[in-house]
Amino acid sequence: MRKVIFILFFWSSLAISAQELKLIENRRHLISHKLEGNWKIHTPITQHLRNLEDFHIKEISFRKDPNILKNLPPDFVEDLGRFPLYLAGHLSVQIVKEGKESKHDLEFVIAEYSGHPWLLYLQKEEGKYVDIESNYIYIVSAEDPKNDLLFIGGDNVREAFTALEREK
Repeated sequence: MRKVIFILFFWSSLAISAQELKLIENRRHLISHKLEGNWKIHTPITQHLRNLEDFHIKEISFRKDPNILKNLPPDFVEDLGRFPLYLAGHLSVQIVKEGKESKHDLEFVIAEYSGHPWLLYLQKEEGKYVDIESNYIYIVSAEDPKNDLLFIGGDNVREAFTALEREK
């Protein structure tokens, strides 16, 4: 009996690790169709939302690349496989923290969590995936797409958002 349970467990774990992540194609999914591009902080709106002295995103750019999903380790595939996924690619972000600027190049996925769009970015150390971080994310469409606004919050709903506008 123990052998049967072990074999079932072994095969089920292989099935999970062999899971392939797929993006949901949805023309009505606002984030997946409007996120790509370069964004810079919209200072007046961000100052209304949060204190700029502690931490904020100064600039961020998103580039679509669904191929990043092919090289993820099995535990990341298992974690991400629990959510609907709409967009994947590369992001480059310039952050200001305590007056010091830093730039980070990361891979990202846009998922849905409790009905909200969710930015998941994959952290690496020495070329190996080590963690998945998250932020709530929203886009407000303008009549002219050059005037769209991007809002990136924290990883819980109580954290303040940063407002960004498209670089023109």
